Amino acid sequence: VTLDGRSFVLIEDSDASGDWIVDVDHPLSSITAVNCMLFGDVDSDGRVDAYVCRNGRDQLLVQTEDGSWRPVTGLPVPSSDTVDGAIADLDHDGDLDVFAVNADGPDVLLNNNGDGTYRDIATRAAVSGGDRPSRRVLVADVDLDRDADLIVLHDTPPHAVYLNDRLWSYARSSAFEAFESSPILAVSSRYGSETGRAVLRTVEDGGIASNWAHAGAPDAEWVSSERETLCLDAPRSVDLLPIDCTGDGREELIVRTQSALYVLSPDNQVLASFASDQPLANMASIVVEPRHGPGLLTLSEEGALRTLRPATEVDGRPARGDYATIFFTGRDDPAQQMRSNTSGIGVRWAARLGPTWQ
Repeated sequence: VTLDGRSFVLIEDSDASGDWIVDVDHPLSSITAVNCMLFGDVDSDGRVDAYVCRNGRDQLLVQTEDGSWRPVTGLPVPSSDTVDGAIADLDHDGDLDVFAVNADGPDVLLNNNGDGTYRDIATRAAVSGGDRPSRRVLVADVDLDRDADLIVLHDTPPHAVYLNDRLWSYARSSAFEAFESSPILAVSSRYGSETGRAVLRTVEDGGIASNWAHAGAPDAEWVSSERETLCLDAPRSVDLLPIDCTGDGREELIVRTQSALYVLSPDNQVLASFASDQPLANMASIVVEPRHGPGLLTLSEEGALRTLRPATEVDGRPARGDYATIFFTGRDDPAQQMRSNTSGIGVRWAARLGPTWQ
């Protein structure tokens, strides 16, 4: 998605060049005023569907058996500037729901009724944010109770951390007061701390990268640590992407600014940086060869694509360990009246490598 709202569907060229070509005939390429797209199997038919966040009325398109895309009619969304969103099973009923944040109005929480219809229950669930402009949303289990919590970044603090109490009930906690009052521009999460809780990784106004973690006691506040300053040329244009760049089982953090990409270690030390000769607008993780792990695809404000593929060798030696690719799916157990979403979105998992858990 470019800065002027044009969307393109890219497919890898069939020749050996590794280039990408635009599928101009794809239905998703014809939608205008697009800010971003969310993907997930919302109707549990095994095919990926798309929620299109627009400066206008959002659209939901589901894939059909013949490969065409059908728009869902009657979607209860206003005509607003939707700048970010998330698809997740927020009520843990086995269907994927949508949370969309708006730059010019209340946020939207679309409850999936499971029959092809949706209800906006953001006001009822007390997560609409009122009329305060929002910028980003992150879904993460921050209190380690196995449900999906919401972190909403507003244009200016205070931000909002909504703790999921199930049955479309959310709670706020004083433990997040310091986090919510900080001038945070972007947030990501990782697991694997000593307590098992999530660590929230942020970049603040002024270019400060930091890690937020629970202090220990059940009601202890979240505090920031390992604060390092980055050079931000355009502070409002920052994206975060957690990726294991080295194949050692630990996630680094890719920070996109307008002029460069930074690779941060788990304690926010700059491991590498890549300058761009054109202002960067977007980035995404791509896996072309699963054994070699993830690479990066960047998009400039002028629409130029650049692929950063993982290096397989440095000075004749392997640059990374081999990667394993795992696909998760949901499960339906009628005997226990339990099921999970077909896409496996939200799965928490761990793998043991030698004496350590990843």
